[in-house]
Amino acid sequence: MSSTPQPDNNNNAQSISPPLLTKKDKIAAIADEITMLDGKNVGNVLMEVLKRVAASDRSHVYWTCKKYLQDDYGLLIADSGHVGISDRYIPNLMYPGDIIVYAVVDMLKTGDYIQALQMTDVKDLAVEHIRVTKVSIVDGAVSVEDPLSGSSYTVAKQNVLGKVVKVITAFSQEWENTFYEFKDRKWLLKTLKKNLELYKNTGYSNQRQIVSEIEKRMSKLKEDSR
Repeated sequence: MSSTPQPDNNNNAQSISPPLLTKKDKIAAIADEITMLDGKNVGNVLMEVLKRVAASDRSHVYWTCKKYLQDDYGLLIADSGHVGISDRYIPNLMYPGDIIVYAVVDMLKTGDYIQALQMTDVKDLAVEHIRVTKVSIVDGAVSVEDPLSGSSYTVAKQNVLGKVVKVITAFSQEWENTFYEFKDRKWLLKTLKKNLELYKNTGYSNQRQIVSEIEKRMSKLKEDSR
């Protein structure tokens, strides 16, 4: 009696090639490893990785970090600071559409307005503009006040992105010379409309002033586009 030959599992295993990993797969694996090294201090681990890469490719690290901040956070990075366009109203500081110039944080003092990264309740990052009330001489932690809500809290030094050093009022001559170099009218009109709807439904004591200024800017933008 003849028997049916059984498949050679070892040969079959050898004949099946493992899936080829793409560059994207490999990068994702590296990112996972970095996260697993120290989940609570990913920033410190990334810093060490960047320092290691910078030892041989310093310029690549520099330009990549600038591009990341520009693409993901809309920060236009200069060598000693960055520039942005306000997408919100902050009392005594800015209206949506103003151009804001930020300096690299060195020495902060009471009364300075800073831009900082904050973790939201849903574990997402948000960019906030807040006023400095005190700076710790021990660890550099910054005590701040929210100009809108009046709430006070502390921000870690490494979360401070920059200090506001200049606000260029929308539609001023200086603003006209700068704005269209890096942002378009559609973006600004969308931002103004969003803020108008927001502040029409708030109970701020200067609500009329805020709404009037935003409406004026919308009218000016529409006139300029004709």
